[in-house]
Amino acid sequence: MKKILSLLFLSLAFAYFKAQTFSSSNLPIVIINTNGNNIMDDPKVAVDMGIIDNGPGNINTIGDPFTDYNGNCGIEFRGNSTQGFDKKNYSIELWTNLGADTSATLLGLPKEEDWILHASHVDKTFIRNALSYNIWREIGYWAANTKYVELVIDGDYRGLYILMEKNKRDNDRVDIAKLDADDNLGDSLTGGYIIRMDWPEGDGFFSNFNAQDGSPLYYQYYYPKSTKITNPQKTYIQNYLQTFENAVYSGNLQNLSTHYLNYIDLTTFADLFIINELSRSVDAYKLSSYIYKDRIDNGGKLKAGPIWDFDLAYDNAAYCGG
Repeated sequence: MKKILSLLFLSLAFAYFKAQTFSSSNLPIVIINTNGNNIMDDPKVAVDMGIIDNGPGNINTIGDPFTDYNGNCGIEFRGNSTQGFDKKNYSIELWTNLGADTSATLLGLPKEEDWILHASHVDKTFIRNALSYNIWREIGYWAANTKYVELVIDGDYRGLYILMEKNKRDNDRVDIAKLDADDNLGDSLTGGYIIRMDWPEGDGFFSNFNAQDGSPLYYQYYYPKSTKITNPQKTYIQNYLQTFENAVYSGNLQNLSTHYLNYIDLTTFADLFIINELSRSVDAYKLSSYIYKDRIDNGGKLKAGPIWDFDLAYDNAAYCGG
């Protein structure tokens, strides 16, 4: 026990010393200058961001030229309960000098405008998300790619972070049809959609059936987001999910015309079940959980994923069987 406490003390002392003296790393360094703007929950505020990445095997040092990205972006806090932590998660949107959205590749990841700086506050190993997303990609699906970085804001070293892609409809992310405001009839109305199961807040609807905790799941409109989805689109995806749920709960599995397999891609749900149970994720199936649906002419069935938020998985929680 004495040896363990000594190692813990040395580890904490090293972390404190590094935080006070940080100047270089073998990891890329993300440097943000807020120009006096206060980062908040909403809306995003304009900041400057640069990334120093001198390549594999080379040391990155504060003061080196920005080699990967050097430009503007909007930044805000992200998350629900995590906003109460000292170490914050951030949502990043790349902007032009005039404040318009722009896309760029960051650290070799596919070009996009929306990114996340994940603090991994409750997962001190920094492994759980990266491991889970890698498993999901190895199975054959898209999951957020990740890069470890050091973060400095206004000259203050904020620690190790994970730069990751945001769950989003995109050719290089969730590759489903784009749904515009005028897609309200016929096949164009049938996709694509991304729905998130999460806390009952924001625009969405409840399931007609209770989940394992005795209360119904809440489905949030994620794509199109609540400010853009039209009423016909809301009606379509809500009816589709309710029809699927009715088929599951009907108990009539002999009638193939009304069978629940008419509405979902079963393999994706089976694979989601496997990774959630393998990891013992306490948020599984009810929080930070996603399903998506493409147009009928692209297959059209509801699919599980992309997976998200495994900080409290792999024996990192003492509730919900974790």
